[in-house]
Amino acid sequence: MDTQGSEMPVLKGAEPMLNRFKFVKTEVADFESYAGRCQLTDLERFMNGHGFREFSRHAFARHPNGGACYDVIYKRKANN
Repeated sequence: MDTQGSEMPVLKGAEPMLNRFKFVKTEVADFESYAGRCQLTDLERFMNGHGFREFSRHAFARHPNGGACYDVIYKRKANN
């Protein structure tokens, strides 16, 4: 999922059906790439709270002042 900084509102809108997903792939940065939008730590907290754990992470861009943009895959925990 790449919604240009709107990944969290999309995921929140999908909350009623997240339990049907085994994997979620999304783009996220570990710095404020879009004003007021979620960062990696926010997404981690949300996904962990919905029974997912990080499965893989790939940096595809680096910010010149520090930080990176990632494609992250989350996998539903086995007991959920």
